[in-house]
Amino acid sequence: MDTLSLIDSLKERFNLATDKEAAELLCVDPKQLNHWRTGFRPMPLAAKIRAADKLGYAWARDAMLFLAPDLIEKDNERAKKRVSKKT
Repeated sequence: MDTLSLIDSLKERFNLATDKEAAELLCVDPKQLNHWRTGFRPMPLAAKIRAADKLGYAWARDAMLFLAPDLIEKDNERAKKRVSKKT
């Protein structure tokens, strides 16, 4: 699944009308999601795993936690900080 399909699948699954809502779901800045959508920057692996997890692909999350726990832990910490800044 390519980046555009992944983002669009999230929007469809969670009935999100905008990319801003999808960015909030993924705990990223809307500008970052726009960069992924336009191809300006590639979607990081950790963000893809987070999206796949939200879509119900738990095996993807479990595989990444096994293969690259440090990467996932750092990404989760950054996401938590973004969420806490918004609340």
